[in-house]
Amino acid sequence: MSYPYLVSTLPMLGIDKQAPMTMDAFVELCREQLSNDDFKKLEALLSEDDQPINNTFIKELRAAETQLRNAIARARAAKLDGVEASKWLRSHDGFDVAIENGVVSAFQEKNPALRQKVLDQILWDKAAELAGFDEFSLEAIFAYAIQLRICNIRNSQSDAEKGAARLAAVANGKI
Repeated sequence: MSYPYLVSTLPMLGIDKQAPMTMDAFVELCREQLSNDDFKKLEALLSEDDQPINNTFIKELRAAETQLRNAIARARAAKLDGVEASKWLRSHDGFDVAIENGVVSAFQEKNPALRQKVLDQILWDKAAELAGFDEFSLEAIFAYAIQLRICNIRNSQSDAEKGAARLAAVANGKI
C-alpha cells in the first residue's frame, strides 16, 4: 500500500539534527493514517520483542541489528584481555559486509560520541537501503520510524551530556 499523504507530511530527518517529533507522536500519526494490518507491522518493528512477523523489511532489519550488536560485542571483547564474545552473540540470517566494516571503522574512533555516531549511521543507512526507492511505501515509513528513533535516542544522549556538563560546572562552583 502507498501512503503519499502521510509521507509528505513527515518532517525531514537528519542524523545530526534534533528529532522533529517524539516517537509517541509519530506512532499516533501512523495510527490515524495506516491500515490496521500495516500499523500492527509498525508496532512489531518498534517493539523490543522478537515475535515472528511476515514482513521482509522487519526480518532483514532485525537480522542487521543482530549482526550489528554481534560485531560490537566482538569489537569490545577484542579490546579486553581474556574476554570471549561468543556468549553474547546471537544467530541471525544473512551477512552484510558493510555492517562489519562499519563497526571496525567505528572502533577506530577514540571519541565514544563519534564512535556511537558511526554505529548509528550504519543502522540509519541500512534502514534507508531496505526502504528501497518508493518513497511513499510502507517500507519508507518503517525506515523513517527507525531513523526517527535514532534521532530521539541521540537527542536524549546529548541532553544527558549537557546535564552532566552543567552538573560538573555547578559542582566546581562555576555556576
